[in-house]
Amino acid sequence: MSGVKRVCSALIPVWVGLGLVLLWLVAALLIGEELILPTPMQTVEECFALFGQASFWAALGKTLLRGVLAFVCSLFLALLFALLSMIPTVGKIAGTVFSVLRSIPTMSVILLLLIWLRPSLAPAAVAAIVILPTLYSVFIGAMQGVDRGLIELCDVYKVPWKERIVRVWLPAMAQPLFEGTASGFSLNLKLIIAAEALAQTKESLGAMMKNAQIWLETGQLMAITLVAVVVGVLSETLIRFVGKQVKKWP
Repeated sequence: MSGVKRVCSALIPVWVGLGLVLLWLVAALLIGEELILPTPMQTVEECFALFGQASFWAALGKTLLRGVLAFVCSLFLALLFALLSMIPTVGKIAGTVFSVLRSIPTMSVILLLLIWLRPSLAPAAVAAIVILPTLYSVFIGAMQGVDRGLIELCDVYKVPWKERIVRVWLPAMAQPLFEGTASGFSLNLKLIIAAEALAQTKESLGAMMKNAQIWLETGQLMAITLVAVVVGVLSETLIRFVGKQVKKWP
């Protein structure tokens, strides 16, 4: 029975996805106007049309590159500030600063950075700044979740720092850390695309979406959106998979 339960549990996302596609199909058929809402089949056809365009692959590659760069920068800064926050005074200062950053409207950040930076740089900067407080909170929560008893045992037996990191810190932090960063990367990608659309960044998914909206090419807009969703889901799945593997480390 346990095997059946595992299979059923694994199939839940598939059934949810099929249910959403069915709702989409019903809504499109009821509306009956491709310009307003194309059917899933029409959207998939548009996807295949995009796959044959070199400009689409260039846009996808550059959007992903901006997303990865912004995410890595935010991840590094969040880890640095989280480690420094182990000093009580620094922790209070960092907590206040990140609370302020979280309170700033995202649209304000986007619009200001579009004024200050070039269209090619602004989207990555927007994403890095907006997700930084989120990743910082993820690191702080993961660090606080480590068993203090194990840390004290390591101190008593003078366990080397390398062993502590590999055998205590990483396994304990893996699940919350990778869960948080997986969601953070999806948010990061959405922010990148939104900023690209506003900035009309050349060779980007955001600019392609904006142009499709201007020319009322709803099918193409839906196709690009579908690609972005698939990329986001695959990225989250990959990050969570890596987290599970790290948790199994001896």
